[in-house]
Amino acid sequence: MKFDPLDISTFSEINATFASAYDESTRGTVLLAAFDGHAFNSPGQRSFRHIECLMAGNMVAIEPDAVILDFSHLKYEWGDEMAGVLFYCSNHPVETGLKLPVAVVTSEMNRDGLTSLVRDEMLRSVDDWLFTDLDAAISSIKHRMTMPHEAK
Repeated sequence: MKFDPLDISTFSEINATFASAYDESTRGTVLLAAFDGHAFNSPGQRSFRHIECLMAGNMVAIEPDAVILDFSHLKYEWGDEMAGVLFYCSNHPVETGLKLPVAVVTSEMNRDGLTSLVRDEMLRSVDDWLFTDLDAAISSIKHRMTMPHEAK
């Protein structure tokens, strides 16, 4: 058996930065993940899986109570695999069955595609998932972090 080296950075040209913040008012930790590059479906292109891999490590490392995905610099037009990214991020990385509030910051580079995905493919409310700026995403996350788990 021959093992080939594995380097997830070669999965796509997606770049990411991560930060976390503890919020005193909710007593919870929020993971902020900002992405740039181009997420698309194409043979050999694994951009959606790349995003999930990057999220996995950071989510396990800090076990957030909520996630904000800043896609304002990520080009995305279509691809149902993005729903997998959003659902992945909405599940606690360690506690099985625990749902996390997720907010996605959009821009003109992706708003139409993400709106169509959330509304038509995921059958979710766009107002619960997509936001035009980071402040609106933070406000939504903080509100949902104070709600009972079933209502998030």
